[in-house]
Amino acid sequence: MPGSRRQLRHALGLVAWLSLGLGLSGAARAQVGPTYSGLFDDPPRTDRLAPADLANLGRLVVLEATSMYDHARSEFLNSPAGPPLLAEIQEVWRAGDDFTAAIAFSPDRPSGLEAGRLAYPALEQAYARLRDRMDNTPGGGSSRSRRNFLQMTRVIAVIPPLLASSPEPQPVAVAATDRARVDETARVLAQETRSLLAALEADATTPEGPKRDVRRLGELAEGFARIAAAGADDSTVVAGLRPLADVAGSLDLEFQRPAFAAGVRERWRRVRRTVDSLAARFRLPRQIVLARPRQDVPLEGAVAPIDEAIRRLEGWIGNDPAASRAVPVAEVPRDAAGRLLARLLLLRQDVIGGQPAAVIGSDLDGVETARVPLRPDVVGRGLRPEAVALDQSLGRAAAALRTPPGRKDAR
Repeated sequence: MPGSRRQLRHALGLVAWLSLGLGLSGAARAQVGPTYSGLFDDPPRTDRLAPADLANLGRLVVLEATSMYDHARSEFLNSPAGPPLLAEIQEVWRAGDDFTAAIAFSPDRPSGLEAGRLAYPALEQAYARLRDRMDNTPGGGSSRSRRNFLQMTRVIAVIPPLLASSPEPQPVAVAATDRARVDETARVLAQETRSLLAALEADATTPEGPKRDVRRLGELAEGFARIAAAGADDSTVVAGLRPLADVAGSLDLEFQRPAFAAGVRERWRRVRRTVDSLAARFRLPRQIVLARPRQDVPLEGAVAPIDEAIRRLEGWIGNDPAASRAVPVAEVPRDAAGRLLARLLLLRQDVIGGQPAAVIGSDLDGVETARVPLRPDVVGRGLRPEAVALDQSLGRAAAALRTPPGRKDAR
């Protein structure tokens, strides 16, 4: 009987590895989804991944190791096989943390890849020891710990090919003709998001949560279109796209549910394809989202003064004729006003997108630098009253973001 159990374990392991190998090499339809659970729908393929995804993959290894540790601790509570198995899981956990830390800050640069190549052998060796321990553990673990192990295997399988690849170049300047297509795609995305929201609001059975999330996505789509149309440099356009891509990735969790009508799901697929096309154009890695979008994002206190400052600047440079009638246009330093407008549009985008405090702080620093040529003590006498009003709007926005009541992490 022990011999037959051992043979059965080896047979199951062989089937799992063969299934993994076949999926990685020949499953043309397999793809890495945008969510944590979607990563394991099919064995992943590296053609949908880039070196920039390596940090996310390292985090997924750690997540599976922590989950496996929790399951194995309860399954082998009174078994002598438990302590050595838990020790091997902890080693994978630590090695995964070390690998992620080594590559997290520059996975798509040569220096980051080299750091990952130096850290990966420890993870590979820890995983190999865990695999041997699983093969020699009576029963091979329950379905839960075994499932964690197989999911960990699928993630680890794609790390070496990515480490061996050359990093893609960083986002570079987009040609003028291509930039025109980006502007048009941004406008199309805003229209598609409005269409999706209209379909959701027309259905009385749709909960308020998805509607609120799509309104937030719509604000980001409109904001990105304004950034693209304002003539901002490519780095600012890419920065404005990131929160939009993050929120779109989070919303996939909602629209995977069958509760939505077919028309709503089709509109969502159009939105997602357009976001993905923009991300591909600027070489942004596809996001692996681990949680639903946050529901508690109080924006009014910060966004209102930002919008006020944006409207005032658009009047200065002639984008808002109604506001520009009271402005002595001849005295406006248009280049400086355009730079400040781009920084404010990006700040607004990151606030609505719920970006971390460090990102918001960096945006505020950029606004502070860009506003220097437009301060009341610098501009001409005729523009000074307008500059004072602009200064007040910017001060209210900064105060709302730096000391937001009842709000954490600048979100």
